[in-house]
Amino acid sequence: MRSKPTLDEFRSGGAEGAVEEQAPKTKQSNVSPPAVDEKQNKTIRIRKSFNSRLADEAFARSKVEGRKVNESDIVDEALGEWFAKLDQARSEQSN
Repeated sequence: MRSKPTLDEFRSGGAEGAVEEQAPKTKQSNVSPPAVDEKQNKTIRIRKSFNSRLADEAFARSKVEGRKVNESDIVDEALGEWFAKLDQARSEQSN
């Protein structure tokens, strides 16, 4: 039976002399992960009618597409289209 550790052993974690096994090396893949825009959380307030329509649209698209469509996916798509139109309008004004 092991004796209780001394205070010094306790503070150091009791790992003196312990040898940690190294994990076997794995083959590195040359495939890089796809470049996906990183997403951040954003809390906003929207109209109740927009909230209901977002939920309904997400549900309808989920049924049609056969995959989970989130409300944030719809907002992301709408903002992407809106910013594209805004950029186009600004570039036309500058020409």
